[in-house]
Amino acid sequence: PRSAPLEVQLDGASEVPLLHEVLHDVDVLLHSSGYLGLILIDLEPLGKIESEFGAATYNQTLFQIAAEITELRHHVMRTGDLICMLRPFGEQLVVFLEGPRKKDMVRGEDLERIADRVWLALSPRVNELIRPYGCREAIRLGYTMVLPNSMVQTERIVYRAIDEARIMAHDHSRRVAMRAKERLRDLLVNQKLFILYQPIIRLDDLGVQGYEALVRGPAGLSMPATLFGLASNAGLVGELARACFELSLAHFDELPEESLLFANVWPTLVNDPAFRAGLRRRLESIDPARLVLEICECEAVHNYELFLEGLAELRETGVRLAIDDLGAGHANLDHISHLSPDFMKLDISMVQEIHNSVAKRAIVSSMVQIGDAIDSTVIAEGVERAAERDALIELKVPWAQGFHFGEPAAGFEPVPISIP
Repeated sequence: PRSAPLEVQLDGASEVPLLHEVLHDVDVLLHSSGYLGLILIDLEPLGKIESEFGAATYNQTLFQIAAEITELRHHVMRTGDLICMLRPFGEQLVVFLEGPRKKDMVRGEDLERIADRVWLALSPRVNELIRPYGCREAIRLGYTMVLPNSMVQTERIVYRAIDEARIMAHDHSRRVAMRAKERLRDLLVNQKLFILYQPIIRLDDLGVQGYEALVRGPAGLSMPATLFGLASNAGLVGELARACFELSLAHFDELPEESLLFANVWPTLVNDPAFRAGLRRRLESIDPARLVLEICECEAVHNYELFLEGLAELRETGVRLAIDDLGAGHANLDHISHLSPDFMKLDISMVQEIHNSVAKRAIVSSMVQIGDAIDSTVIAEGVERAAERDALIELKVPWAQGFHFGEPAAGFEPVPISIP
């Protein structure tokens, strides 16, 4: 059995009780409503974190996820929905849905729709939390209807329903994949994606040096993590990546003179000869030196030889290269030595609260030194506070981007910035 380190703080997860502690409330809800919708959130793949990184890391990650689930009460679920953990430090959480939702009765398709909304809202947040530990697709969902039976104890009814939902959860990825494929195809075919541009700033004079193109989707799928999580389950990552890249270049002609455009590129695309040929044709009409291919670290590079061959072909055209998310996920020093990038973008986790972290300042300082040695410009992502900006300036980080300097916008607007 797992033991909880005393030093781990429960934070928001302290509000998530164990199932046996809420069975009375479940019994009251069940008999007052005549039924209950039940959603099982199965996080079983998180066990890998405990076996590879230890109990403290596992517990802290589990508590953070539980807090995210609790937060969904304000967005996806209702405040009266009852959330509990099946067992201490376990990977299954249960949601009991309160009362009727707009109808006199909740139907099976209503439960499915609610479960999908929970998955779409929760999956990208969980994936971001577990990304540093090499885990992917950690969430499975099952659901069922709980009905009262005066001949059977409520506790036994509930546990039987949980077993049914657990069986369904094992088939969840296939069901989600089919629905995700339909939804994503609709987004791509009907061109419901769009691009916003966030300025990249020189920290020495706060001038705009370039812009990063950021894909966005419709309500509920607005962020890239959600979109690509959907694409991953649908097996349409390549199609989405191509569409996003094409959108990124759609307004290149409107780019301010001498500004750079950073466009995210997945390694899968670089490996595709058809993509490389199409990009070479596109570069005949635009200045390749102003285009920066930002290698998206949402996907690991599994075949460096093939990947380097594709990059070499593209770099012969004059385009430049950036490594994204240094300090998180798959990104590491091997990328720097293999790729010799023109730009190195520090992950937001390295930038947030850097003014309060000696370790982060030391790491960023070393990255600046590496950049100087290999003629690569370091860019700090996710700058949101003046104190973070000042710390980066002190560390001689050349460029930065983040909400402190400007939010993503539909066009290339000038950004007036001044140091107080």
